[in-house]
Amino acid sequence: MNRENENPAVHSLLERRTEEVMSFGKNLVRFRKQKGLTQADLVKRCGVGISQIRRYEADRSQPTLEVIARVARVLGVSADDLVFDEGKGVASVRIVDRELLAQFEALSDLDAIDREAIKRVIAAVIARSQVERAMQAAPKAAVAGRR
Repeated sequence: MNRENENPAVHSLLERRTEEVMSFGKNLVRFRKQKGLTQADLVKRCGVGISQIRRYEADRSQPTLEVIARVARVLGVSADDLVFDEGKGVASVRIVDRELLAQFEALSDLDAIDREAIKRVIAAVIARSQVERAMQAAPKAAVAGRR
């Protein structure tokens, strides 16, 4: 696109969004090292060439969505975690309870078995809450039906 014809407000907005999103390289390095992987290990597991991984980590190239998804799976993190600065992803915008958000972010450091256990506990608590709400609503509906 010709920058001379670009709307300045649109250009400014695009630059700000690009700055927020362009954290892939540093996040890739951080999560790869947290996982204890070398670049060669990552190459073997996600099928991306080593020279491309080096370009991503140096922020000289941006990956496709397919590559982001593969790398996120290998590293056990979300695509948001890889692409956005900390605190800029969808979860951080939608989860108001900051302590809960920090706990969810810490879950990515757990092994798969522990993460599955946490998922089951969360599902059970949500199910219990839904049953309690339904039971509280049932008497109100019965009273309303008698009128």
